[in-house]
Amino acid sequence: VSVIAACFNLLRSRFQEQLHEGVLANTATAQHYLDQLQFLALHDPVTKLPNRTRILPLLQDEIRQAQSRHGGLLVIAMRLSRLPEISNIIGSDATNELMQAITGTLQQLLGEGGMLARIAREELLVIFHMRKPQFDLEKTTQMVGSYNLDFEIRGFPVHIDYTAGIAVYP
Repeated sequence: VSVIAACFNLLRSRFQEQLHEGVLANTATAQHYLDQLQFLALHDPVTKLPNRTRILPLLQDEIRQAQSRHGGLLVIAMRLSRLPEISNIIGSDATNELMQAITGTLQQLLGEGGMLARIAREELLVIFHMRKPQFDLEKTTQMVGSYNLDFEIRGFPVHIDYTAGIAVYP
């Protein structure tokens, strides 16, 4: 009877260990999926940039910080022209590569002085910190208009036209 009880206890403890390992593995998998869903709720899946849901609270924070440091903000809304037509020609995977190239170029231009978000399929939002609240409209519109968005994606030369709206705070 003692041997049978010892065997039963050994089997029970092995079962509990396996059950515990299974629970830990399933919990880790579920946590991974939850983290992924939380990230996708606030970020664009292609560019990994903040989306509209995430950028609006960040913009409000930036406005508060600009008030406290007596600086300013330059906000540029960019709409990329003819992106659906380009997507029909080069395909959706190549269009995703194009969006990554566009956002990479803009992030290099911004450096540490700003923030970039993808707020819709064809729309980007740029938030740039100004050290002084003064603003030169002509100089800024020339600067924004001078961005050249020419890329080569999978052997296709692609030129992206865009329109931009500029807002300044304060």
